Amino acid sequence: MTHPQPRGTWVESDTEDVLQATQGGRIGPTSAGEQLRACPTAGSAHRDSPQPRSLTGHRTGQPTDDALYHSSLEVTGAHRCRGAVPQITSQFPPWGATFPPSSHTSTLLTAEVRNLDRSGHASSKYSWCAPLETAMHGAILGYQPPDEPAEWPLVAEGVRQVAAATCNSVPYPVPQVMLVLSGLAAFAERAGLKRDPLVWLASETITRYLLAHPSLRGGTLQMYRSIFLRVREALLWLQSGQQAAPKMQIARRSAPYTPPELARFMMWARNLPGSAARGGSALTLLALGAGCGFSRREVLAARGNHVTTLPSDTVVVAVPDSDRLVVCRAMWEKVLAERALSVGHSYLFLPQREATTPKNCIANWVERTQEGSPCVPKLKLSRLRSTWIVELLRQHVPDDVIAAAAGMSSTAGLAPYRAWVSKPTQKPTTCLLQDW
Repeated sequence: MTHPQPRGTWVESDTEDVLQATQGGRIGPTSAGEQLRACPTAGSAHRDSPQPRSLTGHRTGQPTDDALYHSSLEVTGAHRCRGAVPQITSQFPPWGATFPPSSHTSTLLTAEVRNLDRSGHASSKYSWCAPLETAMHGAILGYQPPDEPAEWPLVAEGVRQVAAATCNSVPYPVPQVMLVLSGLAAFAERAGLKRDPLVWLASETITRYLLAHPSLRGGTLQMYRSIFLRVREALLWLQSGQQAAPKMQIARRSAPYTPPELARFMMWARNLPGSAARGGSALTLLALGAGCGFSRREVLAARGNHVTTLPSDTVVVAVPDSDRLVVCRAMWEKVLAERALSVGHSYLFLPQREATTPKNCIANWVERTQEGSPCVPKLKLSRLRSTWIVELLRQHVPDDVIAAAAGMSSTAGLAPYRAWVSKPTQKPTTCLLQDW
């Protein structure tokens, strides 16, 4: 079969696999002149790719070896086949696989079917090639390491091939990628490791390289590690179709307010100009956030009839749409009790509103109300809730009590807040252990 040959520098990859028709598919000879269709690889993790026009340039993300993974795709450039060749078609259920993005606008795929046995397996070899932009091509071929290590001539070709194959999947400029990869490859060559990109990008090799270069610190160290990991993920995808490992999300919480900041909020709320409703809503927001640890949804849903004052003057708030009861902090009891009496069965925060959970209601109201108050910190409900949780942790309230009051499923949700809780000194620790 013949292919049009676009101008430019091409990156090539060869893969050998076994194609097999599954239920609903068939393998058989085609008539002369019939176009060859691409199909999925049996057992592949990339079945039913969501790239319906992978070779026609009408897509934003394209796995470079995707053409053999679509059951209804006519390979661009295959043209008419001379003589009879095996035609392989198959249907697969939808698959939610995701692919690294690529900026390639054209790719050539060549498939060579070697033999067809009686069991219905066609052994084939296929290869793809994609053009690089001229600037990218020049940056890769023209790169020279600044320190010119003696190992560079031995690893230069491998580094250029890795960079050319993965540069479209790594969100860093080509010169940075070449700088980082050349240093790693030269280090691996110096250490006597196998001259193989996957050996260079192994976790232990990366760790050894970073430990051997203590001058890499802070953001530079993070950039090096990020490039190594991104290039390795892209290379593993190209060679074996291995998906990238899921990213671990670090739970981050807003910093709590300090006691002086809360005092400034109290003064600001009591002295707001205009109607009393503005000051009342500001105090209510502070009381529900810093006094009860309410979330945004709970603040907007709370009404006056959810607040109860016990004979001991303790104020208890029933969390809307749940069976939780939260005891208000003593500092905010009076504010919340007075607000509940004044609004009755209406909402505690902005009682005149009609919508139950208006979008961005709290943030927009705070921005309008705090305008012209430069001496007051930015009021955020998430920080008020953090203040409530951190204060309880500092006072050694049992974790299970705090988690239950905060609506957490387990005490593990308190872990991010411990960053603002100092360790107890020897005397308090002794007293706690002795009284226990």
